[in-house]
Amino acid sequence: MKKRRLISLLFVFLFAVFAFVNINDIDPLLWVSLYAFIGLLHLLIFFGKYDQRIIIFVGIGLCAYACFYVPTVWDWIIANDKIDLIGKMKADKPHIEGTREFGGLLIATFSLGYQLRLHKS
Repeated sequence: MKKRRLISLLFVFLFAVFAFVNINDIDPLLWVSLYAFIGLLHLLIFFGKYDQRIIIFVGIGLCAYACFYVPTVWDWIIANDKIDLIGKMKADKPHIEGTREFGGLLIATFSLGYQLRLHKS
């Protein structure tokens, strides 16, 4: 199996897990559908049925959405107790939830960017 196809399957699995984990999130409809959609894009890449313009458009949209979380990431950066980000699954502070969501958006964006880079070579 080519490296590209293996990476695509890995991303499909990863985003399926992300979607499953977010079923119990505060806003599951948003995050489950977002991660499932990113997983679907990776599945389309696996089968070679994709358009680079759509991947780029989705990547730009993810980056734009991530910008809304920059203030909460900043709140986490200046907070005293940073371990809360990975300590408990239940986020007691809004900046922890926002920082986690920002991280998920970055992972999704980088995964699509990585795929584009792989397919250009």
